[in-house]
Amino acid sequence: MPGDWKQALEARLADVPKGELLVCAKSDTLFFSPPACIGQDDKGRLDIWPLYPGVELTLQAYSAKFVAFHHDVPGATLLEINHCYAGRVGCTSDTGLALYLGAGDLSLHGLHTCVETVMQFPFDGYLGFSFRIDTAQLDANPPEFMRDAGVTGAQILTRFCGENGFSVFSSAEQVGALLDPLYTLPERLLIPYAKLKFQELMLLLSVTNAPPATQSAYKTEQIALIRQIHDQMMSDMSQRCTIEMLSQQYHINTSTLKSLFKTVYGQPLAAHMKEHRMKYAARLLRTTTDSLAEIAEKVGYESQSKLTAAFKSAYGVLPSEYRKEKKENGRS
Repeated sequence: MPGDWKQALEARLADVPKGELLVCAKSDTLFFSPPACIGQDDKGRLDIWPLYPGVELTLQAYSAKFVAFHHDVPGATLLEINHCYAGRVGCTSDTGLALYLGAGDLSLHGLHTCVETVMQFPFDGYLGFSFRIDTAQLDANPPEFMRDAGVTGAQILTRFCGENGFSVFSSAEQVGALLDPLYTLPERLLIPYAKLKFQELMLLLSVTNAPPATQSAYKTEQIALIRQIHDQMMSDMSQRCTIEMLSQQYHINTSTLKSLFKTVYGQPLAAHMKEHRMKYAARLLRTTTDSLAEIAEKVGYESQSKLTAAFKSAYGVLPSEYRKEKKENGRS
């Protein structure tokens, strides 16, 4: 994930008012309606380009906690391929389908599975591309490369969306090498490049087996519970709660809690909280004159020495050195 993705996201959404979703379509035909609901403090932008008959490319950019979709019941021949560039997204639908993508992940799913969909963003932001494909229309007038290779959209849809309705490739390096340049190219090169990479992606998928099913269709209330647990821990980092304590408090099995938390947030609970404790400690070092002992207490470490060891492991410098460096840089 690019380190400055939040800044790049803010720049892309600079002209979008809060509470709005801007749709910039370069085609008169959309496969389904754009999202109908976005939070009042959130915003998003969809840029949509036609690539081939039956194929659209969409750049999705959201600074949001959620976006809700409602679209007419699509046909069973419609396929969506999503690539997450930065952030994290979880999609839940009325059919019970649950997909979670992190940076570098790729998913394929049939659009008939998501008439009502809520996209949730655990990190309050998301940047990604999607190919939306009407496989029947594509196969009726296929590009030359598909005819030459004997590849059809119907084959791809059946292979990856037949049994579970979706497939997820985690941190697909080959796909990242194909698609990552899409996010930085000037628009005059974007469509020619996207056409080329769509060809490569379809050919690659035609000789790739569907990945093992590593995600389950979790219930909406389970996902909401995990987010509630996350919000509780983030609201007061001075408190340390074990998996067992949280399991008892929220009446959820410990193994389910651990599995669901990693699915939603992309990390084990302990690693996720350590990362945020270190970010909070770094912010306190930059912006306050609190002692290391006071900061240790605020971020949930029982001693200054334990905070120092954890901070050195995360940032490569001692907390005192970090604070001195930031103050000197602020004076320069």
